Amino acid sequence: MIMWISGFVGLIAGIITGLVVIHFTTRGVKKTRNESYDLQKSQSALRDHQEELCDYLRKSMKLLENLERDYQNLYRHIDQGANVLRDRLVGESKIFNDSNRDIEREQDQISIHLPRDYPIHTSSILHRRERC
Repeated sequence: MIMWISGFVGLIAGIITGLVVIHFTTRGVKKTRNESYDLQKSQSALRDHQEELCDYLRKSMKLLENLERDYQNLYRHIDQGANVLRDRLVGESKIFNDSNRDIEREQDQISIHLPRDYPIHTSSILHRRERC
């Protein structure tokens, strides 16, 4: 009978020891499982952020290309307009030169006396000296 009791005590001691060992080892497994889940979650968030950043940069690049194209079109338009105006002015410069000469002759003949906005001699109160 003692053999049965010592066997039963050994069985219970083995079960308790096994439970303690399993408890401590499964806690590490649970912690590892949680860390693995957090890692996958973080990697997923990082990929989403990278995709958003790539989309943003792609849109920005497209906008900059449009801006560059519009700037080049504006520059060409201004250049063409300046060339057209310059060609017109070269042809019309004779007209301007003739009309400028006529205006200069008329101004030479007319003497203009501009009115003065201030009197020649001032008689203001500020120049009077008060005697004590």
